[in-house]
Amino acid sequence: MADLLLNLPASTYPILAEIIASPAKGRMEELIDLLDRRLRLYGIAIDRVLGLPDGSVPLANIQHLRKLISARDSS
Repeated sequence: MADLLLNLPASTYPILAEIIASPAKGRMEELIDLLDRRLRLYGIAIDRVLGLPDGSVPLANIQHLRKLISARDSS
C-alpha cells in the first residue's frame, strides 16, 4: 500500500507537467484522458489492497481538472 501511495506522484507528475506546458488543445485532451485512466487504475489498486469495492477511493475529479485548465487558458 505504501508503495502505491509513494509512486502515485511520480507516476502522475510528468503528465501534469505536460498538461500545464501544453499549448495544443488536442494534445492536452489526450493527456487529461491519460491522467484520468492512470488515477482510476491507482484508485482501483488501492481499493483492492484495502478490500473495498472498485471505485470506493476516488483519487481525482477530472472535471475539476478540466475546469482549472480552461480557466488558465482564458486568463
